[in-house]
Amino acid sequence: MVLRKRSGWSCGWRRPAGFSLIELMVTIAIVAILGAIALPSYQQSIKTNRVTTDTNDLISALNVARNEAISRGHPVTVCASTNGTSCAGAAVTDWTTGWIAFTDYGAPGLVETALGDQVIRVWAKANINDTVTSNAFGYVMFNRTGVARIGNADLAGGSFTITPASCQANQQRSLTITRMGRTAATVNGVCL
Repeated sequence: MVLRKRSGWSCGWRRPAGFSLIELMVTIAIVAILGAIALPSYQQSIKTNRVTTDTNDLISALNVARNEAISRGHPVTVCASTNGTSCAGAAVTDWTTGWIAFTDYGAPGLVETALGDQVIRVWAKANINDTVTSNAFGYVMFNRTGVARIGNADLAGGSFTITPASCQANQQRSLTITRMGRTAATVNGVCL
C-alpha cells in the first residue's frame, strides 16, 4: 500500500469571515424596531422616578426638621424658598423653587438671623419638569416635641402634591403631614 501526502490547498471555495451588508442592515432594523417599542416605556419610567425623587427630598426635609426640633429643643421650620436663605412667604403654595430647614426662634416662618435663626439645610428646586404645591401653606414648623404646625394655624394636617409635566395615571404623588409630624406618601391613581 502506498500512502500519498495530501496538499494543504483545498479545491473548494472558502467563505470570508465577517458579516455581509444585508446581515448588518437586518440587525440594525431589528434593533431600531425594539428601541421604538421600548423608548416610550423608558420615558414614563424616568418621569415616575423623577417624581419619586422629589417626593423623597421633601420627606427628607420634613424628617430632618422634625428630628432637629426634637434634638435641639427649639422649633425648626421647613419653608418654600427661592434663594436658599429666606422663606418665600407664609401664603406661598408653590414649593417648586426649593425649600430650606432652619431654626425658628422668632416669628414663625421667617428667617430672622438677628434672633439666632440659622439655616440648617437647603434643598434645591424640584426637577424642571415637576411642580410641588402645598394646600395653602408656605411653611411647616415643628416644635420641640415634634408636633407640626402647618402654616399660620395649628391645622389637623397639611398635604403636598408632586406632579410631573404631562402627568399620566400613577405618576402624581401626594404627601400628607399629620398633626403629630408624621409624613406619608401615596400614589394618585389619576392626575389632579
